[in-house]
Amino acid sequence: MLHGLYVDPVHQRQGVGAQLLAACVTRARELGLDGVLVKAQADAEAFFRGQGLERLEVRDESRDYALRYWHRV
Repeated sequence: MLHGLYVDPVHQRQGVGAQLLAACVTRARELGLDGVLVKAQADAEAFFRGQGLERLEVRDESRDYALRYWHRV
């Protein structure tokens, strides 16, 4: 699980976030995991969608984080 991915605004839109996410996916693959679950902030929604992650629906509002994304490895 990746609970947030933060890049200083000065360094955004330079590929830093994509490289960090790729490193997480690579490590998940090395560990034999099925994928990476990301808990995201609303302002990062466009980034994760742009990276091809699937947004998961909220099934239980008392338990599920509002913005969750899945990246299958």
